[in-house]
Amino acid sequence: MECGKNRIGKVLGCLLVFWWFLGWAGVVWADWSVWDEPVVYYDFESVQGDGTTLIKDRVGVNDLTLTTTGSGVTGTKTGIGAEAKYGRKAEFDGVDDYGIALDTAVFSQTGSFSVEAWVKFDTVSASESAFQTVVAKWDETLDIRSYRLIIQADADGRVWPKFQVSPDGTAAAIKTATGTTQILPNVWYLLQGYYNATSPGTIYLYVNGVREGSVSSVGTALSDTAADFYLGVTKTGAGSYTGYLDGSIDEVRVFSGTRDEGSLAYAMERGRPVVRLGFDDGSGLQTMNRLENYTRAALVNFPSDNSQWVAGNDNYALLFDGSDDYVDLGNHGRFQLGGAMTISAWVYVSSLGNYAIVSQPHTNGYTFQMTSGGELSFGPVGGSVVTSSGAGISAGEWTNVAVSYDGVNASFYVDGRLVSSPALSLWSVTGGSVFVGRAGATPNYFNGKMDDVLIYAYDRTLFEVYVDVIGAAVKFGKTQSLEPANAQVACPSGFVHVPGDPLYGTSDFCVMKYQAKCDADGDGVGDTASGAYASCNTGYDTWGNILSGCRCIEDMGGDVVSTPQGAPIARIAQNAGGSGVDARTYCQTQGWHLVTNNEWMTIARNLERLGSNWCALNGTGCGNSPGSQYLVAGHNDNGPALALQASTDDSQGCYGTVTKDVDPTCGNGATQRRTHYLSNGEVIWDLAGNVWEWTDDVVRGPNKPVGGGTSWVDWSSVSDYGVLSYDVLKPSDSSWDLNKRVGRYYQGGSSNIDYAFLRGANWNNGSNAGVFTLSLNNTPGNSGRSNIGFRCAVSP
Repeated sequence: MECGKNRIGKVLGCLLVFWWFLGWAGVVWADWSVWDEPVVYYDFESVQGDGTTLIKDRVGVNDLTLTTTGSGVTGTKTGIGAEAKYGRKAEFDGVDDYGIALDTAVFSQTGSFSVEAWVKFDTVSASESAFQTVVAKWDETLDIRSYRLIIQADADGRVWPKFQVSPDGTAAAIKTATGTTQILPNVWYLLQGYYNATSPGTIYLYVNGVREGSVSSVGTALSDTAADFYLGVTKTGAGSYTGYLDGSIDEVRVFSGTRDEGSLAYAMERGRPVVRLGFDDGSGLQTMNRLENYTRAALVNFPSDNSQWVAGNDNYALLFDGSDDYVDLGNHGRFQLGGAMTISAWVYVSSLGNYAIVSQPHTNGYTFQMTSGGELSFGPVGGSVVTSSGAGISAGEWTNVAVSYDGVNASFYVDGRLVSSPALSLWSVTGGSVFVGRAGATPNYFNGKMDDVLIYAYDRTLFEVYVDVIGAAVKFGKTQSLEPANAQVACPSGFVHVPGDPLYGTSDFCVMKYQAKCDADGDGVGDTASGAYASCNTGYDTWGNILSGCRCIEDMGGDVVSTPQGAPIARIAQNAGGSGVDARTYCQTQGWHLVTNNEWMTIARNLERLGSNWCALNGTGCGNSPGSQYLVAGHNDNGPALALQASTDDSQGCYGTVTKDVDPTCGNGATQRRTHYLSNGEVIWDLAGNVWEWTDDVVRGPNKPVGGGTSWVDWSSVSDYGVLSYDVLKPSDSSWDLNKRVGRYYQGGSSNIDYAFLRGANWNNGSNAGVFTLSLNNTPGNSGRSNIGFRCAVSP
């Protein structure tokens, strides 16, 4: 069917035909919705009584009472509050109050059903097995458990969401699906538990509309228990309760029957995408994922002159060279293939080829590509993909391409037209980084322009695919000039912007791109410890700050700078106890501060998620999913046996690692990569290796994490964190060890004195080096080490 004479005309014409057909068929537009109707719904807007105790069921007669087990004097009594996810919310104090609705048939779901709620926790407990209840039809008094949504701390003190059912009501029969999103306080989450009774019976946990956990062989029916329905508590006995929720709940719904991925996702911000890359940044080496909570993606191997930003189908587009550049979205749970997904993009190629559009290139990851025959393909990386039939993609024009996968069929679309829907069975996908413009071991780098990339965690319908096409296809009025929307944050010279992380309580900040150097002659560039400053050389090409006449500020009248040139400042204390000649004071003198451990961990956790930082040991073959290959660990092999200057060219990541001050090109000899990408495209040098770095933190000897004493150990063997916690020490995956080059731990002395945090390792620490390496063997006043330096940070 031809609906118009050109691409835009076809899209508009076909959409008008589509609308006419639906109208002729008697579709009532006001009633159209992909959102299933719940059998119980509490939105906390309609209340009775005193306005704080009786909550109306918006779709039935199952009203819910907010009550308390005590006098309420130990906390703020449960009530209705403002500033909810939508409108008003129920508030719980975590001490003695909860909500209850008496059991009825709509709560006693024995077949397929789902339950969901928006929840925000004011506090979370790191005590192992401590849990908070969100919703529960669960009574342990007489073994009448049915289902519940909870969060619970693991042995490392990290808190995860869980959906539990007990098919027969007993403790022994409990099945648990656990999510992969770490729960933090003061963040809204949509938690959804879904039981599909179709044999063999499977439970699923969704977080923010994305499937994160599942358990099969649950059985094809649940017992009809007499347990009541609770909010914010689990009943354990006659008049006894546990698992009180400290926080707020909103939009509680129970659904009867099966649900598809689109229905579950629609409850999350009305089915919005998880990725929306408009490529309208217009400059820089990052692109924004422009959703409610912006995230950033790194442009890898793109030119630094902004020539990649070109006129697109809608404002700017991104130009890929087909050689080695791609966009690294990082490893996030919401980008993974659960039960379904949709990917769409506008593409423009000068000639047809086998080009990757979006891929998650882990083993059995997913990939969406164009073929040299003008078709589209989708399926597992390295496995049997399916290919469209009749796509007819042409070179030299903008084309919208999409795949909508429901776990059974992959439906391919071109300009909103359904092309074909070949069968494709759902496969198990391990989490990994998602790339735009690159696939796996056979990268098939995209060669052309790309615009408006969308990823959804569910299968979009034909109508919804049309909506996405029209959203970027229609322009009214005159042709508009390009409008850049770059969100790069300005930092001082020699600093890079680091996105904040709520896990560490950090907002966006700036950190030195290079290890701190001394500008002794005032030209704004770090000086080498040679020539006129040869007496300041420690013998390892570091700047010996305590050597006679070598104090950078006091003796030289110099400044601390972040430049690729120069010898890293060493032989400097973290905190010299008021003398002023220490890393902390040197940073403060410039109006900055010594980087904190929380800032260090913000950086380390950011870069560990990017596949572009996982490479072969010689710095080649980068672009692997986190946990495969090796996390870049810097100059650490003692060759050369000294500290190195950096290059002024970030593409020379292995600079100096074979011959001092010479770029060998990674892979040409015993090279090691010294650069890491951040999620916003910034590049940071020597976060691992070269010289150790002080951070502005201390811990008393008896309070240290326990592990190894005076021997190096892997983080995977450390489970007693002393007064610290998992997340301030280790990588996100507890199994990563020296075989992944993430870094190791050295406990050191146990005297009842302060020990300072040293991170990253130096040029001769070998496999002990890494971005998560930590040594607690040095006191803050130690200024005698030629291999310890620092870097500063500052708020933008």
